[in-house]
Amino acid sequence: MAEVNGRIHRETRWIPAELPAEERLRLHPVPEQPFTAAFGETRRVGKDSTISVESVRYSVPHQLVDERVWVRFHGDGLIVTAMTAGSTVEVARHPRSTPGTPRIADEHHPEAPLGECTPRPTNPAEAQFLAIEPGVARSVNRDPAG
Repeated sequence: MAEVNGRIHRETRWIPAELPAEERLRLHPVPEQPFTAAFGETRRVGKDSTISVESVRYSVPHQLVDERVWVRFHGDGLIVTAMTAGSTVEVARHPRSTPGTPRIADEHHPEAPLGECTPRPTNPAEAQFLAIEPGVARSVNRDPAG
């Protein structure tokens, strides 16, 4: 390779080994951050950790609330990309949907803590039901799975 790259090229009359230094003078540096146009359209993640694309709500991980993400359709799916730790990462992928049919993934939302609450009646029938005995109010708070 040193022999071939060290001699004058018959067409260009340049020595190939010297070209990289010459080309660097004319080329601009590659940007540190990628051009975001390649990732699609920009969206801001709402407080409910969803974005709106073509009037359809799609969920994204809850850690991205108030962040900027990029969305693009690829075939029948929506790809959501975000900038994390200085690099771009695909953070969600959903099947394409229609207005009125949101695509919400359970894994994008944290588990809500189960807590005790005191039910308040909103009408006389509910008040009568809750007054049966103190255990009724507690049974309303029980986790059905446990």
